Amino acid sequence: MLGCLYLANSLFLAALFNKDHLKILSFLFNAANRKFLLGWECPYIILCCLALLEKGHWLLLLMLSMHLYNSGILLLKPRIFYQEIDNIDKERAPFIMNMMMLMLTIAGTICIYVSVL
Repeated sequence: MLGCLYLANSLFLAALFNKDHLKILSFLFNAANRKFLLGWECPYIILCCLALLEKGHWLLLLMLSMHLYNSGILLLKPRIFYQEIDNIDKERAPFIMNMMMLMLTIAGTICIYVSVL
C-alpha cells in the first residue's frame, strides 16, 4: 500500500506538471501551507511504520527516517526548510518537479519490491 501511495503521488504530480510547475512548487513550499505539508507527510510516516513492523527491511527504515527528518525540520526549524525555496526560478522548477517525481517513483518501486521479498 505504501508503494502504491508513492506511485500515486508521483502520477498526481505528473498530471499537474504541464505549465503550472512553478505554481505547484510555490503552493507546496509556502510557509503558510506548513500544516498542509505536515498533513501530507503523516500518511507516509504511518504507513512506513506499519510496513516496518510487517517487514523489518533497512530500506523501509531509511524511508521512515527521511520522512521523520523532513517533518522534524519542518516542525522545529521551518526557516531552514523554506530558506532555499525563495531561490527557485522558472528554469529550475521543472528540474525540481522531475526530481520529486523520480524520487517518488523510485520509493514506490522499492516499497513494492520489499513487500514481494
